[in-house]
Amino acid sequence: MRENNKAKRNFEEKLANNIKNDCKSFFAYVNSKQRTKIVIDPLKDQHGEVITDNKIAADVMNNYFASVFTIEDTNSIPEPVKIFKSTSELDKLKDIKIEEHVVRQKLDALKVGKSPGPDDIHAKLLYELRNELVSPLTKIFNLSIKTGLVPQDWKDANVSPLFKKGSKNKPENYRPVSLTSIVGKLLEIIIKEYMVEHLNKFNLIQHSQHGFTKGKSCLTNLLEFFDTVTK
Repeated sequence: MRENNKAKRNFEEKLANNIKNDCKSFFAYVNSKQRTKIVIDPLKDQHGEVITDNKIAADVMNNYFASVFTIEDTNSIPEPVKIFKSTSELDKLKDIKIEEHVVRQKLDALKVGKSPGPDDIHAKLLYELRNELVSPLTKIFNLSIKTGLVPQDWKDANVSPLFKKGSKNKPENYRPVSLTSIVGKLLEIIIKEYMVEHLNKFNLIQHSQHGFTKGKSCLTNLLEFFDTVTK
């Protein structure tokens, strides 16, 4: 018990001393020690009355999130600019074959603090059993790609409201955060990396592309635009 208290004290002192360089870890630890965690304040209806029923409050949130959801018109999708000039079949990304060492690499780097999705498979469980899971997960991933089917558990999501600003009594001051299956997200990450590797290999990403591009962001986009305007 004495050693545990000493280790805890040393850990807390380290967090406090390093707060300037890593304030995120400090406040994450402080928040984890709070006895009560209030996700949202009591909501008010359109008449200003406080909603006390949890189901009604959830329906209010759901109705608001659904009202601002954008449904894309798939009938008017613009044709992409064709910059891939090659006619060789070898240059096309027609199939993705996932190897076990790739899945193992993702499981080794998995952050155990991630929240699970509706399947209730926690990141800690996946990490601790990574040696046993790497082979079956690889087979499931390749089967999903081959058949073009995605398990329903990977499509479902637990939607949590995250407060933005303003009054906490109004649903419009929250934004929805979808918690999906960690296993499904692992497959998404792997496929994304295969696609990016292929795009970079054949120079298929335009220089003007900043979003979802490694080493670029909204900030680099704004800086480049600002530089062009200044010149």
